[in-house]
Amino acid sequence: MPRIPSLRLHRPSGQAVVTLAGTDHYLGRYGSPEAKQAYDRLLGEWLAAGRPQKATRELTMGDVLVDYLEFAQQYYAPPSRELEGILPALRPLKAYASQPVTSFGPLALRAIMDRWVRDGLGRSTINARKGKIIRFVRWAVSREKIPSWLVEGLKSVESLRAGRTSAPEPEPRTAVDEARVRATLPHLTPHVAAIVELLWLTGARPSEILSMRSGDIDRTTDPDCWRYRPRTHKNSHRKQSRVVCLGPRAQAVLAPWLKDDADAYIFQPREAVAALAESRKKAHRSDRQRARSAATKRRAEEAKRTAKTCRAVPPSSRLAGERYEHRRISNAVRRACLKHGIEPWTPYQMRHAMATRVEATIDFDTARKVLGKKSVADTARYIHADERAAAEAIKRIG
Repeated sequence: MPRIPSLRLHRPSGQAVVTLAGTDHYLGRYGSPEAKQAYDRLLGEWLAAGRPQKATRELTMGDVLVDYLEFAQQYYAPPSRELEGILPALRPLKAYASQPVTSFGPLALRAIMDRWVRDGLGRSTINARKGKIIRFVRWAVSREKIPSWLVEGLKSVESLRAGRTSAPEPEPRTAVDEARVRATLPHLTPHVAAIVELLWLTGARPSEILSMRSGDIDRTTDPDCWRYRPRTHKNSHRKQSRVVCLGPRAQAVLAPWLKDDADAYIFQPREAVAALAESRKKAHRSDRQRARSAATKRRAEEAKRTAKTCRAVPPSSRLAGERYEHRRISNAVRRACLKHGIEPWTPYQMRHAMATRVEATIDFDTARKVLGKKSVADTARYIHADERAAAEAIKRIG
């Protein structure tokens, strides 16, 4: 008859452990009453099951990752952009996909963080990604896929601290000055230039302008100030309303782009691509010459299909669609700046610029309302009012 498994001390963690059916069960601090009670319960269940010697297959990291990503795709559905941060954070866990999920401990997490430091990621980015890995493990614990002690082990890994790591310290985002914005506009396509101007004149989030539809704009209540109410926005899941006000200058920028279809996006990349292709047509070629060239290309393609030498290629995910992605706008601005010797800036800096302008000319609370913020502390991140007030005070008494 098989012997009764005993309760042992796991020296690295100081926990009580018992091996039943080939699986180690960690039961808390060794010698504690809770560990003894858990041991008695598990042993009773093992005896009642007929003293099995082989356990069912333990979940691997790959199994749990698949389940979590299915959950995250639904839970963090657009307009939330949380999934964009989750995917790169969990990508290193693919190296552990074939291993039991319980094998991923504090040392493995430290190794991943060290790799991110070597890759040159910023300190705050690394800490944020670490938090997303712990959130993933906590989710797995709540679904009883892994034991709870694993979360406590990962939480023991300290975050990177300023001045105590070689990871670069990212510069805080600040307001961009109008001169740089105006210098960049001539080097952007008409669609992107209009988007940038609206961001400068409204202080809206890029995602709000990119998702703008004609049917979402109230132009009748107050002709001098249109009200744009996004159908979805960053805080939609919190049941918060969002209104972006469009003054006379913003209306003048937006008016040529309005569409008859109330549900169509105002700024569509496929329209920009078509306009660019039209502008690149060779001026010396006649319509007849272009038609002849297109017919030649069609015949060549038909010949390939007939010979069965042409494989079916899935549509590219990079094809222009009906809505811009915020990264495409940021990349377009950066390329224009680098190409023409302008100090690079990002579209989101214009939101900081709007907050700074409103606070300086009106007051802080109005700036909060323009940004659509509920929290005063959150609004303060966009405005460097303390520094400006200190400078004014020193000018008077210093």
